[in-house]
Amino acid sequence: MRKELYADSRDEWKWSVVIRHVLQTGQSIEWIVMLRPNVGKHGNTKGVVPNAEPAVTTFFAQERQHHAQGQPKNLSRVTNLCSQLGVRLASRMSPYPIAMSTRSLYFDNAIAALRVRQEGVHYLVLLDPDNGIGTTSISGMQIHVSHLQQIWSALRDGDTLAIVQFQQRIPNWTVSLQNRIAQVLGVAVPQVRSFPWDNLCLYLIDR
Repeated sequence: MRKELYADSRDEWKWSVVIRHVLQTGQSIEWIVMLRPNVGKHGNTKGVVPNAEPAVTTFFAQERQHHAQGQPKNLSRVTNLCSQLGVRLASRMSPYPIAMSTRSLYFDNAIAALRVRQEGVHYLVLLDPDNGIGTTSISGMQIHVSHLQQIWSALRDGDTLAIVQFQQRIPNWTVSLQNRIAQVLGVAVPQVRSFPWDNLCLYLIDR
């Protein structure tokens, strides 16, 4: 995730899917932001998002007004949305590193936080990589498949994993990524539910 993408129409869709899900399940949100530097690309789309959650649409419309008045984009403000709806949100806002060793430490810390919780508390863990799932050890734009598997293994029954993915130049990209996520996690394809809009798709996988 990059700050410049905050409150655009794709962000509105992402949070609509997440909020709708946790309101139905009673889960808390653990947002692993995977924060990356701005690159001056995207983040200005403000079109109507069909089937968005009304409270999310209203919130981000207000945020865009603040931005138009000169207020900088601030990812942590989504906490206000969750508070309005009675949803617990914890965010890991530290910068997402490039080197594989420090990325591994980043996820070790995230997993440790997941394991410290009261009995009966269930999480939706939102992974927000800048650019998909991969195996490169020299890029902080992706989530490495091994880290994705580690996060999945740390979840408990009743948890949900949510993964943000942007369009890739492959045929039928939403289905192709659905199949790949299922393969990486070792689950049946139907267990990976896809929620596409425009060039973004959020995948939800219940543990």
